[in-house]
Amino acid sequence: VDENGKITSVTGTDVKDQPDAENKDGYYLVDNSTEGKLTIKVCDAEKPEEKAQITITKRDITGENEIDGATITVKGTDNNFTLTWTSTPNEKEKTFELGKGTYTLTETGDKITTEDGDEYKVITSTVTFVVDENGKITSVTGTDVKDQPDAENKDGYYLVDNSTEGKLTIKVCDAEKPEEKASVTITKRDITGENEIDGATITVKGTDNNFTLTWTSTPNEKEKTFELGKGTYTLTETGDKITTEDGDEYKVITSTVTFVVDENGKITSVTGTDVKDQPDAENKDGYYLVDNSTEGKLVIKVCDAKKSSDEEAGGDNPGGDDTPGEGDDTPGGEDKPGDGDGTDGGDDTPGKSDGDDDKPGKSDGEDDTPKGGEDNDGRKTDGDGEDTDGGDDEGGKKPGGDDETPNTGAGAAFAPVLLIGAAAIVLAKRKEQK
Repeated sequence: VDENGKITSVTGTDVKDQPDAENKDGYYLVDNSTEGKLTIKVCDAEKPEEKAQITITKRDITGENEIDGATITVKGTDNNFTLTWTSTPNEKEKTFELGKGTYTLTETGDKITTEDGDEYKVITSTVTFVVDENGKITSVTGTDVKDQPDAENKDGYYLVDNSTEGKLTIKVCDAEKPEEKASVTITKRDITGENEIDGATITVKGTDNNFTLTWTSTPNEKEKTFELGKGTYTLTETGDKITTEDGDEYKVITSTVTFVVDENGKITSVTGTDVKDQPDAENKDGYYLVDNSTEGKLVIKVCDAKKSSDEEAGGDNPGGDDTPGEGDDTPGGEDKPGDGDGTDGGDDTPGKSDGDDDKPGKSDGEDDTPKGGEDNDGRKTDGDGEDTDGGDDEGGKKPGGDDETPNTGAGAAFAPVLLIGAAAIVLAKRKEQK
């Protein structure tokens, strides 16, 4: 200002004679157009909000290896801020800024599945952090917040780094989700489904994995419990027969049980031609008694039918299914020696050749008793002229008739028995005549 009251100069690095709305730091807007008057407008820029830099990333339980597939949500509790981010193979880290406020970070969803098919648990707890007006992180809290890696953690945690002012890094470290498995119990029972038996061999195999289990029940282990993960499995009983320590024999079931375990360890189906849900004590071949009523648990009782005495002997009675005396070609029938059908078990009496019930010496199919004839020393009997022992018959004929030569046919092996029987009867008759 000179001696005349005039403004002779106005200087300064931020002095301007025109408004500058884009100026970020402020300036002095000067008006010296009227002599003797000076107007200075101090134009300040609004102070920008100080913000904190937040970085979130997905890691495995070690805190080192990045993984994809996780969804994380950050929300402001005293403002409208919301950010939802899902990690991908191309973006496993997210950085953004937050102004003054209180915020929560949560991991959402039921499970995390990576592109490689690996599954991880979702952390159910929440991280809460506060940003002040200067963009500083004043607190980070939460039940699963840690400042050091915890590789032994089974449920996951938040690894927090707040060491640099104005910067917060949160590594969401998830634990790998263990495979959910089903509990399977197999046991050996008799046909009633009640009594445990030993000696059976059972095999369980996975059709879409490499699982194989072969178990033989013993007196000390008549039940086997094990776990199975996701897959389709078959159960079969193997071997030719089951013999217990007590010597009892049981039939082996030849059919198969097929069951499916899903990714949650649930049994979704149990199928098979011999699968039942109720005991069947009248069953003759055995069956599988299945209980799938408890989620995640499957009990299969392999109920075997006991072999009959015939089956234990290796099949039918010698010579077939006939009982003794039915006249078949097997030993042990009720037929008397000399039956004319060539077997050893007919109903005829000795000396017969025609299948009738004639007495010894007959060959004509009649039921006559001996009435006479010559014996082999020329004497007549009291019969009708027929020899009882071949007296006047041709030399080659044998007792029992003119038309039959015993010792031929299927009963040849028993011809000596026929002859001895016939001779005994003749001798007895002679004694009576004397």
